[in-house]
Amino acid sequence: MRTLASAVIVGLLAAAGCGGDTKPAGNPGGGSPSAGGARKPDKEWGVILPVELPRALVEAEAATNLVAPFQVLADSEASGGKCLTLPSKGCGAVHQHIAPEGTPERTAGSAELAFSVEKEGEYTLWIRKWWCCSCGDSFSLQLDDGKAFVFGNDGTTTQHWSWLAHQEAGEPIKFKLSAGAHKLVFKNRGESGFRIDQVLFAMDPKFVPQGKERPPALPKAPAGG
Repeated sequence: MRTLASAVIVGLLAAAGCGGDTKPAGNPGGGSPSAGGARKPDKEWGVILPVELPRALVEAEAATNLVAPFQVLADSEASGGKCLTLPSKGCGAVHQHIAPEGTPERTAGSAELAFSVEKEGEYTLWIRKWWCCSCGDSFSLQLDDGKAFVFGNDGTTTQHWSWLAHQEAGEPIKFKLSAGAHKLVFKNRGESGFRIDQVLFAMDPKFVPQGKERPPALPKAPAGG
């Protein structure tokens, strides 16, 4: 009876998708994200269950120490109806939203975003962004006390909300983060008109965010605890 019961339960779990080798689908265009990541064996039944790796998700409009021209903007398509932006002066034949070389306006403005990760490790940086045009599709970022780097300049669809990973030559760049608090600083690099909705650091290299992301669910407390 024990063997029969074990076979039935394992079969049910496998049918529910708990025991297969199916890899999570990386579909940036939509659908529900798969937990993916590492897997662990269930000692009693021998079933391989998915283990969700740590992620840190924060809303860009939660940024503090905003220095103009960075500001929070209402946007119904953004998570929570708000986003962080550096307003454009208007697109046109001369792209008026690009600050001239050598002027103070070229680098004026910044915003700080605090976040924390629960586990030390390597993380991929994802940002849900909206580009004004090909001349309003980048900004500078500084992680903690590290060197500033350019995010964007990717040539993706403009005036459309989508997720973009920080990458080089088509490969995501990994950031080594210690467990605990961190700071991400947005800086002006002469372009404007872009919008920033959500910032996500994912330890799982296979994880692809979809639409308006929600924070990972907290572990449930033990019954009666």
